[in-house]
Amino acid sequence: MLPQAFGRIAAFLGVGVVNSLIDVIVFLLAMGVGVPPLLAHVIGFAAGGLNSFLMNGLLTFGRRFADIARWRTVVPFIGVLAVQFSIGTVTFWLVHRLTGWPIVGKVVAIGITTVASFLLMRRVFGTAR
Repeated sequence: MLPQAFGRIAAFLGVGVVNSLIDVIVFLLAMGVGVPPLLAHVIGFAAGGLNSFLMNGLLTFGRRFADIARWRTVVPFIGVLAVQFSIGTVTFWLVHRLTGWPIVGKVVAIGITTVASFLLMRRVFGTAR
């Protein structure tokens, strides 16, 4: 049981790194074409969130696509994203306003929202069969 938990946590962290990279890259690309920082944050978050849904459901928690594409999984996942988005957006906005650097706000927001993500995602996807 314990090795499986460590494997799941390692997979979650790996997926989190990929999600964060997608989020930051999309954020920077959006900013690069003139999108305002807060909207760029939203777009980056959405891209990372979509990846999170797919990779965490399929890889971290070992579900089949048919299992994760059901409303009983999608709706709670959207709830998790709403919590993460709220915390992350407030953090992004505050840090950006305090530092004047949007990328600093983005990185701090990602760090803050990562803390609760695993526990929330585990409740959405459950354990692998």
